[in-house]
Amino acid sequence: MEDAFPSLARDTGYGIKQVAPVLFALSEDDYEHFLRKYTEGETENSRLKTLGVCQGSATAEPTWNFMEVRLVLDPTNYNPANYTITRNVWADGKIVAQFPMTRRLVIGEKVILTSYLPIRTDEVDLIDTVGVTYVRL
Repeated sequence: MEDAFPSLARDTGYGIKQVAPVLFALSEDDYEHFLRKYTEGETENSRLKTLGVCQGSATAEPTWNFMEVRLVLDPTNYNPANYTITRNVWADGKIVAQFPMTRRLVIGEKVILTSYLPIRTDEVDLIDTVGVTYVRL
């Protein structure tokens, strides 16, 4: 992770267990680039490539994972409108991260939003759910 996303891996304030939790969402393109560059089969179910600096090291096993957040909206409002769509990550009954974006929603035009949250393996089970709110602008 230090090679792929050094700012996240070295950020001691990143994660859910922090006093002020911080999470980052990668785009689908960034996640696919990661898979192509850092996995043996260039797919999600492939083993991570062991970087030369990690070979023979006790820390060669990954201590990070990715959580996929996929939101599918099928607008039903007759008139197209802009909305602020916010994906809310919940842990321990509280919102620990929010990822807002603005999109124009049009009836009959399904919207699929996918992002990936890099997360430490020991924090994966702390996430309760991901919810969504949207507000018409």
